[in-house]
Amino acid sequence: MLPIALQRNPELLIISALLGLISSIIAMRWAKKKGAPQAPLVLFALSLTAVLAATLVPISRAMSGAGYCTIVSPWDGMLDDSGMLNVALFVPLGFFSTLILRRPVLTIVGATTLSAAIELFQGLIPALSRRCDTSDLCANSLGAIAGSLLAVGVVRYFKAEYNVRSVRKFWVILASTACAISLTAVVKLDWQAAPTMSDSAWTQASDSDQKRGESIARKLLGRDVRINQVRLMNNVDDGGVRSVGMVQFEGGLLYINWDSGDPFHGEFGSSVGQRPLDSLAPISGARRIDEGTATKRARQFARDLAWSAINQEPKTTANGDQSRGFTVSWRERENGVLLPFRLDILIGPTGEIEGFDGNPVRLSHPLPPVGVTESDARGIATSKVSQHKIGSVELLAEQVEGLWIPVWAIGLTRDGSSLGNQDRWVVVIDATKPRVIRTVDPSGTEL
Repeated sequence: MLPIALQRNPELLIISALLGLISSIIAMRWAKKKGAPQAPLVLFALSLTAVLAATLVPISRAMSGAGYCTIVSPWDGMLDDSGMLNVALFVPLGFFSTLILRRPVLTIVGATTLSAAIELFQGLIPALSRRCDTSDLCANSLGAIAGSLLAVGVVRYFKAEYNVRSVRKFWVILASTACAISLTAVVKLDWQAAPTMSDSAWTQASDSDQKRGESIARKLLGRDVRINQVRLMNNVDDGGVRSVGMVQFEGGLLYINWDSGDPFHGEFGSSVGQRPLDSLAPISGARRIDEGTATKRARQFARDLAWSAINQEPKTTANGDQSRGFTVSWRERENGVLLPFRLDILIGPTGEIEGFDGNPVRLSHPLPPVGVTESDARGIATSKVSQHKIGSVELLAEQVEGLWIPVWAIGLTRDGSSLGNQDRWVVVIDATKPRVIRTVDPSGTEL
């Protein structure tokens, strides 16, 4: 995550410097009061500040991954830029802690526990826009071990005599607190193998399917994409899609409609903590892009999706505030009916492509004419769900008994709110003739 944090938060270096200055002053005063050597304490404070600033500063908008922890191989990504930075981050902390305490085992255990607590925090707090990942824990631990061993060598070679018992108490308290946080968080996180492919419905692709998935991914993302594996799920039967392919690569995931070969969903860059690919990278020199630049960037990516062929103007909305990037959305209508085709592209605050989600389905024949007015549909819905008020109305195309027809989707709540609250009902009405297709209660059950 470090390259992404620095990339999206250039001010992180300034924040780290200010926090480091404050922690150094506190460490110097404390060392002077205790009569302890100032240099190792100040450097320990700086290294601890760097760790906390680099791992707990929010990256971007909240990611959907909060709430679970990804379990991967200890060596997964260890030698790439992100992995090496995670190793290097904990080397100074391990070095100066061991130099002060002269207890390398205690230092390694404490640093590993601190790293575990940080990872769990990243998984539990959506506002951090980070992911809990066991590979980061392994990299941090390796850095702490390397720093501790280096300090042991320095102490033995130079006969150093730094030994501050009161600092040891502080480190023990810190490690104990981190342990308590970790134990509390463990019971609240859903631990998943990475990527989330544990469902038995996913099967490993054959050699020919592996090559096909790699070809589709490289056509969209560029030749530099490093693909780990391709998996397939058959008999999906979702909106006409029978088979789905999932390509895992260093930088994210790509889902493909295997029947047509069209990618329809992607999670890039920050989703797995890797450096973005060149085709997805931020705009050179950009700090914070505006709405127009986000729209232009999304158009460029949309052109690479063979199925998009978009003529309409998109709708661009800020994700919270503009510092969290934008969502650029395309929709199509036919005679006022919202068609199944859609495309949403997530643009980061500096122009990077964070992901996309779409439905490439285009109708091969015109829809039947609408024969039920909105007023009539409203009356049917309110008679079906009494004591509720209409909050939303949408005329859209839906596949019913194998045919695409226009339907009215009407949402009802007790107070008439359009928001998806806990008492929201949905009534779907055939727009060609007055009949209810289905009614969905607040629990999602069709009645």
